[in-house]
Amino acid sequence: MNTTEDASGTPLGNVPILNIKQIMVPLDLSHRANKALKYAIRVAQQFEAQILLVHVVTEMGYDGLVIPSTLQHLQNELLKQAHEELEKMVKLEDQFRIKIKTKVLFGEPAHEISQIAREEETDLILVSTEGRTGLSHVLVGSTAEKIVRHAPCPVLVVREKEHEFIDEQPSS
Repeated sequence: MNTTEDASGTPLGNVPILNIKQIMVPLDLSHRANKALKYAIRVAQQFEAQILLVHVVTEMGYDGLVIPSTLQHLQNELLKQAHEELEKMVKLEDQFRIKIKTKVLFGEPAHEISQIAREEETDLILVSTEGRTGLSHVLVGSTAEKIVRHAPCPVLVVREKEHEFIDEQPSS
């Protein structure tokens, strides 16, 4: 029996070896997003990959309009806070023996994340979702869903309430 067959016995051909060198984790800086980071740390350890943490601050205002200085100040403050939060997470490098980079930018989150994934030659995106359904999903939309549709690489969506398959114990 060929070991590269599917359940029905159909040959799969040569099954490629996964080569994951860069994992992107888009973060909205909520507690929910930390779950995707936990998964990313474990995958990064297994594949000796680096992690790119990305936070996108949604631009305020409209195209073509002058942004008042108070609004500009608020955007700058949000950018500064995001940098500080991501830098705290970079300290996980030593604990887990992985390389972590960060990027913070302005824009529409799904678009910017897909663009950065292309530029950084990301192999895998791990993103959290809160699993909205119904009217709230229609009105608010799902950044995770948009990332899945437009990403240039595979996307693993980590839901807040799901079956866990990672070991919480740090590896040595």
